[in-house]
Amino acid sequence: MGKNTRRLLNHSIRIRIHQQKNWNCILKTYIVDASTDQLDPNIALDKERQKALKKRCKKILNNLCGILETVLDNSYEICKFILFSNKIGNLLDFLIHRLNNLIPDNIIQLTINQIKSSGVNIQLDANAGKLLHILTSTLTTLSTKQNPSNTDKTNDCDDFNLRMQDMISYIVSIGIVDKLSQFFNCVQGPINNETEVATFLLDCISFLSELIKLNSECSSSTSNRKTEDSTQLIATFRVTNMVGSVSFLYGLLLHSGTSSRTEGTPPPQLPKQIEVLAFLTLCMLNHMAVMNLQAFQSILGSEGLSLQLRHITSHLLWYCSHFTSEALLHEIILLVGYFTVLNAENQSIIQAGQRPTVLQQLCCLPFLYFSDTELTDILFPTLIACCYKNPANKTILQQEMTSELLSNYIEVKYLNAEENRIKENKTSVNDKRWLFSVRFPKCHWSSAKHYFSNA
Repeated sequence: MGKNTRRLLNHSIRIRIHQQKNWNCILKTYIVDASTDQLDPNIALDKERQKALKKRCKKILNNLCGILETVLDNSYEICKFILFSNKIGNLLDFLIHRLNNLIPDNIIQLTINQIKSSGVNIQLDANAGKLLHILTSTLTTLSTKQNPSNTDKTNDCDDFNLRMQDMISYIVSIGIVDKLSQFFNCVQGPINNETEVATFLLDCISFLSELIKLNSECSSSTSNRKTEDSTQLIATFRVTNMVGSVSFLYGLLLHSGTSSRTEGTPPPQLPKQIEVLAFLTLCMLNHMAVMNLQAFQSILGSEGLSLQLRHITSHLLWYCSHFTSEALLHEIILLVGYFTVLNAENQSIIQAGQRPTVLQQLCCLPFLYFSDTELTDILFPTLIACCYKNPANKTILQQEMTSELLSNYIEVKYLNAEENRIKENKTSVNDKRWLFSVRFPKCHWSSAKHYFSNA
């Protein structure tokens, strides 16, 4: 960062801070969460003063979070300065402090309904949510390092990637991912009228998704310098069962009050915030699949989670057949593909259960998904992944369509190999999860083409 930029940053912060009354309160930030024996004796004995001081500190913290978000907004240079000067470590320390107070280790795992019935609300920390939002925005801005203008020097790029991995390692080591997992495990029911809970969950999921994307890209860029999973992010996702996101989504969509599926009856329409939560959770899982497919398949293929995942995908496919939600539908299709590709056990899961099964519902999508090029690029790689080297699934597929369509699709990809290679090089890291070569390895294209041919 240049001197002028740094001077401008410091100047803007000083101006905004000067406008805050009682700034000395911010020096006692942790008073917001302190027990009475840690407070000044005069304040500890005066409950009203204690309450007023905490309220004032929270207000100041809230304003500071707003200032920081404004300063960092879409500024790559400032975000990079925050990263390389280790200032981001202060934000992370403050975040884990807030999360530790919000989510104690012995937290009781109750559903929303149980909590509501006892007259107690889920505790939330608005500043923790804002910190998550600020950190997510910072990570998103830093991901622009992939632009040529920011990667002219190889050594600078390597240093950047290594610094990013060190930051991710720190996030994992101080327990932020574990704490977010504990919060997900506490929400095992409907939150239709809980706007603040939904907002905090959105901030959590967005933060984790950005963490996964950056770790995936940085790990691939420094594969010769770092061992696999040097950040321990994958190991943490394994231990926490995908940070509890699948069980959370299962409880959100298929809680005890959910209507059972009956012939000719549409499902109840989801509130918009629940639909967004489902979409972002599926996005996060798909980014995890790109980061480490083997870990993704083994975690979700475990006995308990695989059953929940099958119910979730079946329910959402049913839901999308009655309500227009194209983005959500496409994430479901993508997820099923990553879950089943080159994995016989997971392939058997998507053709089991109540009919129509997940595979049958995929084969019965609207006609455009079998004729329009953009939509076949979404569906066909998943159908190939579901049925390749699985005669039972291939038979189910052929009851609804000819497998020759999949063979022809692979052949077209072969013929346009050079064009696809150029397209892949131009595709951003966020979109690479949709590429056919990422969803189904090139080394199996020839065998798959022959397998789906009727000849």
